[in-house]
Amino acid sequence: MFDWGKSYMLFGPEESLAECQTIEFKEASVCLPDDVWETYSAFANTEGGKIVLGIAEPSPGVFKVEGVGDARTVMRQFWENVRNPQRVENDVMLPDGVSIDCSYGVDLVVVNVPRAERHMRPVRVYDKKMKSFVAFVRRDVIDTRCNDFEMRLLEYDALPAADRRAIEELDISALDGNTIASYRQLFNGNKPGHPWSLESDADFLYRIGALAKDRTGRLCPTLAGLLAFGHEYEIVGHLPYFLLDYRNESSGNARWDDRLTSNSGDWSGNLFDFYFAVMPKIDALLLTPLSVSQDGTSHRFTNDVKDAVHEALANALVHAYYGGQSTVRVIVKDEQIVFENAGSFLVDRNVAIAGGISDPRNPTLMRIFGMVGISDRAGSGLCTIYATWKKKYGSVPRLSESYAPAKVVFELPIDCSVAGDAGIRGTVDEDTLLLLCRKEQGITAEEAAQFFGVLPRAIQKRMKKLESNGVVVHEKKGRSFYYKVRQTEK
Repeated sequence: MFDWGKSYMLFGPEESLAECQTIEFKEASVCLPDDVWETYSAFANTEGGKIVLGIAEPSPGVFKVEGVGDARTVMRQFWENVRNPQRVENDVMLPDGVSIDCSYGVDLVVVNVPRAERHMRPVRVYDKKMKSFVAFVRRDVIDTRCNDFEMRLLEYDALPAADRRAIEELDISALDGNTIASYRQLFNGNKPGHPWSLESDADFLYRIGALAKDRTGRLCPTLAGLLAFGHEYEIVGHLPYFLLDYRNESSGNARWDDRLTSNSGDWSGNLFDFYFAVMPKIDALLLTPLSVSQDGTSHRFTNDVKDAVHEALANALVHAYYGGQSTVRVIVKDEQIVFENAGSFLVDRNVAIAGGISDPRNPTLMRIFGMVGISDRAGSGLCTIYATWKKKYGSVPRLSESYAPAKVVFELPIDCSVAGDAGIRGTVDEDTLLLLCRKEQGITAEEAAQFFGVLPRAIQKRMKKLESNGVVVHEKKGRSFYYKVRQTEK
């Protein structure tokens, strides 16, 4: 497929032309095609994209450059229609969003449709067949009419503080008292002497946005409060598809080595407790150097990689859409940690990575987390994570968006071979490993993993290579395999 980032021959050789998630070709030899508005809506509601007018499709997947007969007239027709509220509900175009390209010796009209800002979604266009305004989304090379889930997501994102609305059918009993007590203890430690510390639970939760007043003045949980502090069965009663799922699949020997889900019934199942249950599990993979204050009396843990992983976990929870198939999943694999959350990007991913813009899907939830020092509120969270990974690993995370249903996936590679002093999984020094294998009884992969601060799987891989080279052997004692240096014959 042609690399659309190149500047020469703007759309590549004719034989290589191909549509994709952000490129659509349309024939417009005489006038502006009517189906351009479906693509306009789809691009605006998804990732944005380019509509190229003047390219025909004589057979499926085969494109021919024909040009636009009167490019200036077609441009004028587009601007007239996009600004016509009886044709298009929201004009998201930038002033220079339509241009003429002459790369092929003919005129092409290029319409650069940006991703609509959240408050302008959903972008609807008038459908003559339906005789109503309809919203579309882009799925690979197809413009499809929004389903109910996609409409709810777009409408939720358009509200400035959708997670602060009161859930009137519930009261404070829907929230877990132990979670609230844990949160308040952390709040007091993070903000000593704060005047809210003296408030009752109800007043305190109202001030942080976890409770709100209904039409009668009664205090009810907000959506953010229910998610952060609620009993799982109360959350599911309001959000039927709610699920938090942590899995450690690092050994490669089973479906998972460790799993924690919100529906297990033996803990609260809310976001706050999930964060603090998962964090130590991930921390077990992180080498955390101890630093001592100048007076030698206090200790604190400092680790850029650990902080970055914590930020990624908080981001997945705070930015998820919980109104549909609302799973948040954390998967620890042998070579990466994967964070998945329902929902789409609210801003262009490159803008999000560059940092400086804070536009959380759930601002009240971010406020609740931020009050106790969880999550970054300056819009620099992703930027910091990327910088940390580049510095420590010489590589960058992978951030992707998929659809049907909408989902964001954030992958943090943790390849041992490039870890160095990254602070996550130490470097396995082969000479030291062989020295350990010279112990009389040998050493297990688990013991060596604990010594180096790595996962057992990393040691098993290294041992397998040493064994294939005839350097070490293994023998089974009980349920464990012990590795020893092979004895050479005298």
